[in-house]
Amino acid sequence: MNFKNLKEVQTGLLTKEEVSRLLNEEYGMSFIEHPQNPLLLGSHALLKVNTNIGVSDSDCLDDELKKLDKISGLKYAPDSIMDHTIVDLKKPLWKYMVEMLHKPIGTLPHYTTYRESDGIDKNRFLEKIIEMAEGGISFMTLHPTSSLRLLDIANKNRSISTTSRGGVIVLRDAQINKRNTNVIVDNFDEIINVFKKYNMTMSIGTTFRPARIDEALDAVQLDEIKLQKEYITYVKAKGVNVIMEGVGHIALRDIAKYCELIRDINTPIMPLGPMPTDATIGFDHVTSAIGSTVISMSGNVALINSVTREEHTGGVPRIESIIEGLKTARTVAHCINLLRFESYSKIDRTISEKRAYAKSCVINGGIFDDGTQDYSENEGCARCCYECPLSLLK
Repeated sequence: MNFKNLKEVQTGLLTKEEVSRLLNEEYGMSFIEHPQNPLLLGSHALLKVNTNIGVSDSDCLDDELKKLDKISGLKYAPDSIMDHTIVDLKKPLWKYMVEMLHKPIGTLPHYTTYRESDGIDKNRFLEKIIEMAEGGISFMTLHPTSSLRLLDIANKNRSISTTSRGGVIVLRDAQINKRNTNVIVDNFDEIINVFKKYNMTMSIGTTFRPARIDEALDAVQLDEIKLQKEYITYVKAKGVNVIMEGVGHIALRDIAKYCELIRDINTPIMPLGPMPTDATIGFDHVTSAIGSTVISMSGNVALINSVTREEHTGGVPRIESIIEGLKTARTVAHCINLLRFESYSKIDRTISEKRAYAKSCVINGGIFDDGTQDYSENEGCARCCYECPLSLLK
């Protein structure tokens, strides 16, 4: 990057806060801080991958710990991971994540502070945020756009009002406690102060992301995008790093329109999907890969989420599905990074040169090579045999 203040950056004359502001204002970039592996986010940086796991039943903690153990040892481990746990545990999953992964960990604090009896208690909510901040959490997704006014519009005009678990929790709390806004907005400055004190990044969630492609870019989503922009601007002004969550289900033809709508927000995007079809149940990792590729070529996408085939089947993802979804997202990120950085292509050149030298397309290596593969790298293979196109002609 060609900073106007490159000399000052290199010689340390600018503070970390000034560097962050420079990146944000000139390049729409942001940070997720971590002592060992901070993430630089934005379209001028490598596209990163986030993976989500979580405990929905306290009896299943061991299953999620096995997933975490497997993920933490992978060469292609995610750049960040989020805890989507919704139950109280003696030792929260996110604490195991902090200990085992040594990368930025994200949470949604309202997931475990919501109660059916009283919704989200302010003190309980703030205490949870502080506990997570002190425990090493790097970023949190919050849903300040959870508006009963928008919910009313969505109920009248959509077949599925919202599909956001975090957003619905905040909406339900507003109904239970008869709030004019919501618990996040009511305590926003206090929350921001915690984020600033502990140098955490805030992800502004999307409550009303569309749940079907033909409801994308409707009045509700357009209104929420305006609200997201307002909160992002406010958080930035307070000196806190911020990213934007979007977009949900949206047809390929509308992704460029969405990116144009949010371009002036000038902050890194963490898309959920996007899912460009509603019909590929059981193959949503593929659908998400298509959508995330297109949106990453169109906008300021920084951090894509790996999606599993269980996304719309109702099952808890198996470890095999988690790995499959992670590999799929890594494939997208690699292809996009080939576009963003010419030097990144040396990885692909190494593979193609090995194939040329061996006169075989079957060779070891690649971004998923974990040392367990052992291809012979001899001429020909079991599929083509003596008709191998790489070795047949003399």
